[in-house]
Amino acid sequence: MIGIEQNVTKIRIHHDGSLVTENEMKAIQSKLSIETPDPKECRSCYGAETPEKKCCFTCDDVKEAYKKRGWRLDLNIVSQCQNHEKIQMAKLTKDEGCRLIGDFLLNKIGGNFHIAPGSSEQLWGRHSHNLEWTGKTQIDLSHKWNELSFGENSKKFTTEKKDTQMNSMFQYYLTIIPIKNNFINGTSTFYDYSIQENIRSGEGEGQPGVFIYYDVSPMVLEVTESNHGFLHFLIGICSIVGGIFTTFQLFDAIVFESIHTLKKKVELGKDV
Repeated sequence: MIGIEQNVTKIRIHHDGSLVTENEMKAIQSKLSIETPDPKECRSCYGAETPEKKCCFTCDDVKEAYKKRGWRLDLNIVSQCQNHEKIQMAKLTKDEGCRLIGDFLLNKIGGNFHIAPGSSEQLWGRHSHNLEWTGKTQIDLSHKWNELSFGENSKKFTTEKKDTQMNSMFQYYLTIIPIKNNFINGTSTFYDYSIQENIRSGEGEGQPGVFIYYDVSPMVLEVTESNHGFLHFLIGICSIVGGIFTTFQLFDAIVFESIHTLKKKVELGKDV
């Protein structure tokens, strides 16, 4: 899923989990130096020039020129991007982490959502993430699930902190099972699920990030609560008493038959 940040809050944290304070944020912001491009200087578009646009004055101009051609841009070779605000911010906050809190709607036909570094983009008809803005070649994706659940009153998924090598791709595969409870005074629906985990390298064909793939079962497990009356209770008690009485009768018959057989043998003078 793309663009589901509207109900998600991102909180900046230190590596130990403590919050980044307002004063720390202001101190970082004060270190940013915004470069104003010279409108008279025609700078290169790095091969993406067109007859209509022969100059790229800013980093965004180069990005736009490459986007129109469907090319992937290496920001490290673009001089206009070296002092870009995003690059500077990535370097100044390289030791920070992020805490995500929120909720969003999912399709009931299955799909996936993910948390990945970099800026999202459509390249050759596919959704991908450009990591150039991060200013990093090694990305620490250690994480911890405090809570992941589907719907209200549903099973909650939690984990301890997961540490692994840099640039890892975490994949969680969930099968979600709807459960409907029919109570005497109403109904409620919640979701249970099974989960499998996989960790692989995010380099090469992979993508560094945390990916959640989910599939919703087409079947609903229905549980119904029933309330039996006094007559049903009385019948149950009678059945129990009848069972006990029958057992004692059987035991009494076995004992009586054994004693009767023993007496006959004694009368006949046989040793037992």
